[in-house]
Parts: sequence; C-alpha cells; structure tokens
Amino acid sequence: MKKNGKIRKSKTGEVRTYIFSGLLKCKECGTVMASARNNTSLGYRCRHWRFNRSCDNNKVTTENVLEANLLARIKNDIQDIKLQAEIKRKEREESEAIDVDAIQEELKRLNVMFRKGRIDEEEYDAECEALENILNDAEVKEPNSSMELVLLPEFDELYQSFSREERRNFWRDIIDHVVVKGREFDPHFSV
Repeated sequence: MKKNGKIRKSKTGEVRTYIFSGLLKCKECGTVMASARNNTSLGYRCRHWRFNRSCDNNKVTTENVLEANLLARIKNDIQDIKLQAEIKRKEREESEAIDVDAIQEELKRLNVMFRKGRIDEEEYDAECEALENILNDAEVKEPNSSMELVLLPEFDELYQSFSREERRNFWRDIIDHVVVKGREFDPHFSV
C-alpha cells in the first residue's frame, strides 16, 4: 500500500496527501492516473495524457468532486455492496472446502522429513511455502470494518473528522479501483 499511496512534498516542504492515488484508472487507456494540482485543489489526470499526450482523456478530476461522489455512492449502495460481499464469501467457503487439519499434519510430516535429512532445504522451503499459501487462502476473511462505519448514523460527522491520511486508508480499505473520465466515476468496491 505504501507504494500506491502518494504523499508528496511541495517545493516549499508542504506535505500533500493524495487520498485516491493509486486507486484511479483512466477510462480511455486503463493506466493508473497521476496526481495533478492547481492553485486551489488536488486532482488526478491520465498519466499517458499528462506525460506524452497519448490518451484522449485530458480532463483533471478534482479530489473534492470525486470524494463527494464516492461518499454519496457508497451510502446509497452500502446494502448492495454488503450483500455482494456476503455472496462472494459464501461462494469462497463452498468452493474452498480445505481440510486445514490435514494441511497442518502434512506440514508436521514435512518438518520430520527435513530434520531426518530425507529432503533438502530447497525442496522443504518450496513445499512449506505451497502448503502455507493454501492455509492462508483458506482463512475466512473478517467483515470489512470500514464498510461497517458507513452504516453508523453519525458516519458523516465521523468522516469529516478524519485526517487526510485516515481518509486515504478508509478508501483503500473499501475500493479496489475507480474508473474515471472527467466527472464520470465507476467505483469497483473491494468485496
């Protein structure tokens, strides 16, 4: 997340946190949008247009317009988003009926084989990594706590009290990416 989230310093040393950096994709060419700033507001524009004019999407999307749109959208669609998340979670549980105990037993057997010298370190590491990846994938994901915040009656006041860094973390928890062209926004929520 650190590489996606930009915190920039201006020439005067002022720190600017771009709330949606790394989350916005150009509707025309699909590239991640670059930060843009005018005298009064922070915004984003297509990286391909900004640096080599190879995309037709030359509009700057201001952060305040995007933020207001996404807040309205998420408050309006929160029940549908939670329903989609629950459906996907159930599908994952049904399709990934993994016997966690059997995997853990296999890890123990693998450890014994390694200690007895029956397999070399490279083979041991590869097998352990594969089994641990299966176990990690089998973990049931906890409900998204940021989604739960949206349901609170005092959410608007709470959101306004967030720092820019907290707002950035909130949106990263909820949004996978947003396809943008000017004032057209198509958010893809993390479910």
